[in-house]
Amino acid sequence: MTAAGGPPGDWRVHGIRSTGYRHLREGTPCQDALRYRRTSSGGLVLAVADGAGSAPRSREGAEKAVRLATDAFAPLVTPWRRLPDARARKEELTGAFRKVRDAFLDWCAGPPARTRPR
Repeated sequence: MTAAGGPPGDWRVHGIRSTGYRHLREGTPCQDALRYRRTSSGGLVLAVADGAGSAPRSREGAEKAVRLATDAFAPLVTPWRRLPDARARKEELTGAFRKVRDAFLDWCAGPPARTRPR
């Protein structure tokens, strides 16, 4: 059943990852990630990331990126009956993107290097 002006409450989310040719040839697993998050307003936040298989820890990085993205954008989801113009929310959306980017880059940098005592 559909709520007035909104989507069905029983949406199903499907996703698929596919191991690419190079990964098959080299015997390495697919390193892409996908994640969704349902919000209290009945919306969905979907995120996907390419694992960049040539990079170390690429699968871990892709999984971190989709977690950060779904967490950052979930608070911005509004009820379907009050969908705003995306241009009007540009600053909020840009801020969420920057939050994800900065957190991901901090994660990539790892913990600060400890200096050795002399």
